[in-house]
Amino acid sequence: MDEGGARAAEKLPALFDPHQDLAPLNELQATQIREIALNGVETLQRTAIKMQEDSSEMGRWILASLLAINTGGVVATVSASEAVVGPVGEPIVAFAIGAVLAIGTGINAMVTAVRMGPVIGDVIERLRLSVFESTIHSATRLRVLDLIPILKQQVAISSSLAAGSIAAFGAGVWSAVT
Repeated sequence: MDEGGARAAEKLPALFDPHQDLAPLNELQATQIREIALNGVETLQRTAIKMQEDSSEMGRWILASLLAINTGGVVATVSASEAVVGPVGEPIVAFAIGAVLAIGTGINAMVTAVRMGPVIGDVIERLRLSVFESTIHSATRLRVLDLIPILKQQVAISSSLAAGSIAAFGAGVWSAVT
C-alpha cells in the first residue's frame, strides 16, 4: 500500500465511528462531505415519504385482513346453529380479541410514524447545516442511531400483535368446531 492509501485507511474509521465528527482536511473533502450531507437529506426525505406511503398502505391491508378474518369468524360463528358447532360464546370472545389486536397493530404503526417523524426531521435539519459547515457532527450521526430502537420496538410490537390476532382467530375457529 502506498503512503496515500495508508493515510486514507487510517481515516476510514472516522467514517464508521458515529462518535467522531466527519470533518474535512482539504477543500476536496469539504466538497465530498457537502455532497454526503445533501445525499443524506435527499435520501431521508425520500425515505420518509416512502415510509409514510408504504406504512399507510401496508397498515390498511394488514388491518383490513386481520379485521376481516376475525369479523368473518364472528359472523360465521353467530350464523351457525348451536347444534352444529356448540356454544358460540368462546369463539366470539376469541374473534373479538383478534379484532382488538388487529386494531392495535394499526395503532402501533401510527405511533411509530409519530415517534420517527421528529427524529428524521431533526437529522434532515442537521444535515442541511452540515452542507454549510462541511462537517457532519457526531451528534448528527448519533441522532440517526436513535431510529434503531424505535424500529426494533415497532417490529416487535407489531409482530406480537399480529401473531396474537392470528392465534385468536385460530382459537376462535378451534373452539367453534370442537
